[in-house]
Amino acid sequence: MRRAAIIGLLALAACRQSSAPPHFVLGGARRQAVVSALDAAREAFNRGDCESIYEDASVPFRTLEDRQVWMDDCSHMRAKFGSWISFHMVSGDGQTGFQAHIDGTAIFARGEYKLCTTWTLAAGRARLISLYLQGLGTLVTSPPLRFPQRPLTDPPPNGPKTLT
Repeated sequence: MRRAAIIGLLALAACRQSSAPPHFVLGGARRQAVVSALDAAREAFNRGDCESIYEDASVPFRTLEDRQVWMDDCSHMRAKFGSWISFHMVSGDGQTGFQAHIDGTAIFARGEYKLCTTWTLAAGRARLISLYLQGLGTLVTSPPLRFPQRPLTDPPPNGPKTLT
């Protein structure tokens, strides 16, 4: 659960609107790898090939996102949003040489959505870690953000612990 929360926070961090300079601006081969992977995901989405998006994603994505849940969610997105027409990148940066963030606007047949994605980069290839899609009253996070099952309270539900 802790790893799921960390991945979820990474997804939200990818969608940040900070004026702080990134560790590196995504350019050259790294940028091309991510843009190519995003284009491939868009084409697969439009074909209804949600399975290939899942299979091409990173190990953390596939570990935290159940295959059948992804298939159901992807089919639901296709029905709700229509075809994915284009993506207009607003920013691209990375925190390390092995991770990248691409944020921008995804244009679907039924509207525009803010799309923030996080990718792993290895051997010239980008693999999806997470996506955050928001707009028109809709929020999609994949893998889903997971929070503790019970609300955090002070003091904890069983009372404070006393050391003896």
